[in-house]
Amino acid sequence: MRFILFLAMIALFAGCQSNTRPSETDSKQSNVEEQSTETDYQVAERFLNEYVVLESDDVEQWIQQHILLTNSFKATYLNIMEAARKEDPEIGLGFDPILNGQDFPSTFTIADIDSTTGYVTLKGVEWADFLLVVRVVKQNETSLLDGAGIVNIPEEVRK
Repeated sequence: MRFILFLAMIALFAGCQSNTRPSETDSKQSNVEEQSTETDYQVAERFLNEYVVLESDDVEQWIQQHILLTNSFKATYLNIMEAARKEDPEIGLGFDPILNGQDFPSTFTIADIDSTTGYVTLKGVEWADFLLVVRVVKQNETSLLDGAGIVNIPEEVRK
């Protein structure tokens, strides 16, 4: 029961965080990518393929410094992890919130793009049945990842 209540709190908080405004930090990130009028959905694939091979001891710091993520993504991720540690200091969340699971492929490719909503479905290259929904947004002419797994992705959209 505590775990279900905990997940409900995370989902509620993630929904509240998705409506935050872009900040000055987001505008500084716009220098990183080439300016264009088209949304670059490839940022989803690039980020996830970096993430799955990450060998950092401090994933949270890596997330907070990553230039392909919105501030909303970073804040929601941090809040999810902190809440999980408070709920269960030994195990924490028990699964990866970005990949929404414990087991996942080592390489992703884009399977589908909904340019109206910004939702991108990624599938595992060597595990084609593994589907992951992420969200790409445009901030200050830069395409950034704003959600993945349970981070800023509504439950009804997740695969």
